Amino acid sequence: RGLLSEGRYWLDRMLARDSRQGTIARITALCADSVLAELQGDLATGRSLIERARVTAGPRPEPAIHAEIAHAEGISALFGGDFDTAGSRLEVALELFESIGALRPKVEGLLQLGWAHAFRGDTERTLVSHEKALAITESHGESLYRSYAVWCTGVAHWQQGNEETAVRN
Repeated sequence: RGLLSEGRYWLDRMLARDSRQGTIARITALCADSVLAELQGDLATGRSLIERARVTAGPRPEPAIHAEIAHAEGISALFGGDFDTAGSRLEVALELFESIGALRPKVEGLLQLGWAHAFRGDTERTLVSHEKALAITESHGESLYRSYAVWCTGVAHWQQGNEETAVRN
């Protein structure tokens, strides 16, 4: 909830331990650390952490590993302004998250994919992504990501000139 430096501190401490382990937890931590770095504007470190995750993963076939890396790559591209790459990598991540039943990262990915579409000016696809996230959060009684989905959907409707619909959201 905004304590990015502290999150990076703890992830970096954990990652400094035995780096020979290529566990899903380690790869997930590398990807999470990359996102925190990018949120702080440190895109180079974020990309470096993703590369470390790729090397750590090696040729492993687990979809969860590939989903985490594709998701991190999508977010990195989003923060770096490469919205086409962001969209394609986030779509790969979403397919993989769906295949393993990972609901929270799927909702996050839908919201982020919606922003990639929004930055490309594709409000129709923006709405599709955000409305999917909204439907999932509503059906599960979740409120944090639901609030983001409501906000994002409202913004997309407003951008289309549908002020009444935007206000209702």
